Amino acid sequence: MKLTFQKIFVIFLFLPLVSAKTIPVGVSPSVVDLGNVDRGSDQLAKFYIVSPSEDTILVHLEKYKGTFEFFSRGKYVDFAQNYSEEDVLSWLKFITNPVELRISDDPEMIKGGLKTYRDVNLILTIPQNAEPGYHLLSVVPSPVISEVSEGQIGTQMVAVTPVRIVFNVPGDAIREGKILDITQRNVNPNTISIDVHFLNTGTVTISARATSQIIDNQGNIVNTITSPIQPVKPNEKVILSSYLPIDDFKEGIYDINSEVDYTTGSSRSSSTIKIEQKQMEKVTGEAYKQFEFKWWMLIILILLLYIIYRVLRR
Repeated sequence: MKLTFQKIFVIFLFLPLVSAKTIPVGVSPSVVDLGNVDRGSDQLAKFYIVSPSEDTILVHLEKYKGTFEFFSRGKYVDFAQNYSEEDVLSWLKFITNPVELRISDDPEMIKGGLKTYRDVNLILTIPQNAEPGYHLLSVVPSPVISEVSEGQIGTQMVAVTPVRIVFNVPGDAIREGKILDITQRNVNPNTISIDVHFLNTGTVTISARATSQIIDNQGNIVNTITSPIQPVKPNEKVILSSYLPIDDFKEGIYDINSEVDYTTGSSRSSSTIKIEQKQMEKVTGEAYKQFEFKWWMLIILILLLYIIYRVLRR
């Protein structure tokens, strides 16, 4: 990949500035698209880190999972339905980390005002059991600039735009799932868990979250509870639990409308729960009943005190 003068100008124009020393650091390109990749293959991913400064800049590389935000705009919008949320971080290896920017001898880079650069090479190993569909991860360069201030050496972190690495594993990528059941479970006397049993019926990993509405016999929504987001692999069953405090609930039967959202689709189902008076008893009330003082305890206490008194008199 060659940096043309036009690319250099664009990089320089949008470089984030560091106020203390006004040292811009940027990356090119911001998206590395590897296209279709074969299972069992090794892929080389490459990008540049550039700066108009001659300072010594050491760049640490970190990798993070991709997010759906990437597919919300640009040419990748249509690929959201084929996105696999499979964890691919272990597939990526840094050849060198950290890396140090070098003085450039490229006339075009110098003409564009960029004095230091570094080409960063990464190895992506695609396993044989990789899920089909588009995969995404981010590489975040974290440059550290050495600086001297009042005779003391210090360092300064520089914020740089992350580089997204996207690739497609051939195959039928399907994002689907369905609710199998909705059950309730006592957590403590004042809280019940609404457990939404969910099955990933597709071919790629998805992130699922359950939201449940609790409805009284008048048709009023009395509470809405939400589970944490949980990754679900293909053909995997999970329980998405959310917790319902029942201190202020009346005893009776309540309807539940649950929806599991996985960004590109959702599954809905309905059920009922039963809240009984014994579930709503306070823990403090139960403890009081268990340790209620009895008259015979007083007699035992008096006898114990009398025995202790007699022993001490000897």
